[in-house]
Amino acid sequence: MTTATSDRPSAAPRRVCRRIELALALLAALAGLYIYQGAGWNQRSRDNVIFAFVEPGTPDSGSFRMDRFMTSDHDNTGDWSNNPAHDDHFYSNKAPGPMLAGIVAYAPLYLAEALVLGRQPVGPIATHLNAWLLNLLLTVLPLGLAVPLFYRFLCRQTGGNVGQAAVLTLGLVGGTLILPYSTQLWGHVTAAACVMVCVSCLDRRERWAVAACGLWGGLAVLCEYSCAITVVLVAGYLLAARRWRELPWYALGGLLPLLVYGLYHWLCFGHALTTANFYNNPYFRLGNGEYGIFAPPSWGVLYGLTFSPYRGLFLHMPWLLLLLPAVAMLRASSRQLLAWFGLANLLGFLVFNLCFNGWHGGACIGPRYLIPALPCAVLPLVLVPWRRPWPQLAVALLAISMLNMWVITGVGPLAPVTASFPLRTEYRMLSHGTVHSYGGEPQRLGHEPETVTRRYGAFNLGEWLGLRGTPSLLPWIVLQLVLLIFVWRQVQSWCALVDKPLSDSIVT
Repeated sequence: MTTATSDRPSAAPRRVCRRIELALALLAALAGLYIYQGAGWNQRSRDNVIFAFVEPGTPDSGSFRMDRFMTSDHDNTGDWSNNPAHDDHFYSNKAPGPMLAGIVAYAPLYLAEALVLGRQPVGPIATHLNAWLLNLLLTVLPLGLAVPLFYRFLCRQTGGNVGQAAVLTLGLVGGTLILPYSTQLWGHVTAAACVMVCVSCLDRRERWAVAACGLWGGLAVLCEYSCAITVVLVAGYLLAARRWRELPWYALGGLLPLLVYGLYHWLCFGHALTTANFYNNPYFRLGNGEYGIFAPPSWGVLYGLTFSPYRGLFLHMPWLLLLLPAVAMLRASSRQLLAWFGLANLLGFLVFNLCFNGWHGGACIGPRYLIPALPCAVLPLVLVPWRRPWPQLAVALLAISMLNMWVITGVGPLAPVTASFPLRTEYRMLSHGTVHSYGGEPQRLGHEPETVTRRYGAFNLGEWLGLRGTPSLLPWIVLQLVLLIFVWRQVQSWCALVDKPLSDSIVT
């Protein structure tokens, strides 16, 4: 009895922290579970490879080719790569990670559906629903699993401050583009989830943790080529931290993703170390630029990616403006090395996009190519002193950011590339009851009835309950508010259990 009583004070706070982790994971996954924004060129390019590889009885079965989905007018997707000098077949121009994982996930799903239905599940309704399920498995599930690990990492970085760690984690998964882009199969959010796990291992010195850091960094590159920036900077962080003896274990962890990377690109394009973008659809190529996609840096692009209403990082996610005071506090902090790493990673992605002819991301909203850099962008925010006026300012900016993300999630992350202020347009559209807008109609798979496309091409669960337009989002919003209140109550419980004032839960 004595032992049980003495254990209770230490065990109870841990249980409270587990509840916070679970609630944050549900908050991160809820949007993708409730809302499916269908598919455009980007998503269909990945779906095509998955379906072509798994579904039997076609010339593309068991290969990464997507020739059977290509038509003369490319109404299925224009996101393809082709190297005539190799085999002159059509492949996706995306990083292979989500497609490879999708093949592993879709194969048993396809077999199970075929057994239940007694026929191949390749009709338009089955295909639309399977695309939704694939997004749940390849985007929503990795994000939900990564969030608790990242939250624990932030708890360690804040000295066990569960309140501040919860606010920062909530800001990442609820106040950034990670939220709306989880409703479609892009690869950005999956890469961000891999980066979360990679970063979560950075402060651990065990060999397995360092190897895991390399493994998940490599998997992030398989999801988004640009994450090579993060992989290089992690190695730089280990050197700067005088942990150079751990570099072999870091490299060992990244060996398997590197081998997969090389094998895939050798099979598809005949070169192991190139990317699919080297053989891009000529529609995306830029004159005499390097490989048709890179050009000299443009300072106008820097404004476009930071403060502009077109693709501005800080306009869409204003809570990240806290990075400005965080940068000013770098020298005064003993935790500056990790903060420098996070800042360098964000700057690396910005510089990369300054030289990229497609920096705007096409028909979308916000700076989507910066999404994999967002977990590292949170790291400098640990330095912001959470005493007046910083907590009040942070909560206000986070509330605006979350509202922006809710609107984008409800209407959809796709918008016409010509829209100069797409966020304002989406606010207007949602106020008029419009959801699932792509700047066009949901994409049809072929000659399916328009009613099938509208019902299954993009949907939310509220519509399946009979709600229409903006009211169909109300159950999702209510669930989010319930989870937010639950997190707040759990932070209060933690403060009571450890006999710490609530104000201290957000003060370092």
